[in-house]
Amino acid sequence: MAHSSDLSRPQAQSVRDVLKQQDWGTLLASLACILALVGVAAAIDSPAERPFVLYDAAISYPHSGPSTFHYNVAWLVPLACLLVTLCIFQPWLSPGLLSALSGALHYFLDAVMTLGTTVVVTHVTKLWVGYLRPDFLARCGPVAPADGLAHLAWGLDASRDVPACQHPGVSAKDLSDGRMSFPSGHSSAVWSICLYAALYVVWAADQGGRGSLEASEKSVSPMPRSEGAQPSSSSRFARESPTRSRWRLSPLLRDVLVRAGAHIWALLLLLFAGAVSASRIVDFRHHASDVCGGAFLGSVLAGLFFWRAALRYHAVPGIRGQRFSRESSGFASLREGQQELGEAELSSELRGL
Repeated sequence: MAHSSDLSRPQAQSVRDVLKQQDWGTLLASLACILALVGVAAAIDSPAERPFVLYDAAISYPHSGPSTFHYNVAWLVPLACLLVTLCIFQPWLSPGLLSALSGALHYFLDAVMTLGTTVVVTHVTKLWVGYLRPDFLARCGPVAPADGLAHLAWGLDASRDVPACQHPGVSAKDLSDGRMSFPSGHSSAVWSICLYAALYVVWAADQGGRGSLEASEKSVSPMPRSEGAQPSSSSRFARESPTRSRWRLSPLLRDVLVRAGAHIWALLLLLFAGAVSASRIVDFRHHASDVCGGAFLGSVLAGLFFWRAALRYHAVPGIRGQRFSRESSGFASLREGQQELGEAELSSELRGL
């Protein structure tokens, strides 16, 4: 099988080479951005407090029990699916176990940075916006003012004699969480990894299928033969072998099956992301705008990070500080082996004349 996507990346010969081939500069830059955002979140400390209306139906939903999908499920399951996807497709793209490990580690570390960036950006946005959750009034338990409709707008001013929220069982943490609705953390986290994995699997199927077809076209190209010459018995047997024709798929059919499987897997990942997002509305934890905002944030970051990772995959320094070229040892030996194989087949054809 051809490995077209890794022709411009050196083959890893040891675990040390695997580590040297990682894009540590980009990873450290991403980590620095994450830490800076964590500092911003620590400086903000608590969500913005906005006034609310006692009779606002949008925040009057009941406070339901446990969520349909726990937050850890929203990021652990997609991350595990990405890891399985890398274990399946990266060996198909890379010529060797260590090279496949190098490529898989490159994309997995980048996906972790994608998730980390998404989480902290989501948290900072929640604190800054201070949007109320659909079940905020159930958490708050406000008492209606004596003059009824005269004071519809309720804030949390210190000058009020009666605090707005008087629910006996509410904790300060739950009340603070009730003001952190936009954007949805579940939605942003699940979309960041699911879309990243979907982009990878579609890209990998395209790269691997293209290389497989190119290799097949070279392998079945007609050998030069003198005029009037008959093919040798060995070449006729290779073409007419019933076992070979029965069990070996044509490159085109194999490419179609791989691409179809990749797109189905990508669709399943996106459906899972959609299910997690929709559950936040069903559980009365988020408004539709929160879910859409989280999905948009996670999708944008996933697209940007994967685009950067795919470009940087072939741009990192090669082994021992040398950049890899098509004339380096790995590709040159592969090309020499193909030439020797072609010469051997030509010699067998000439001997059969």
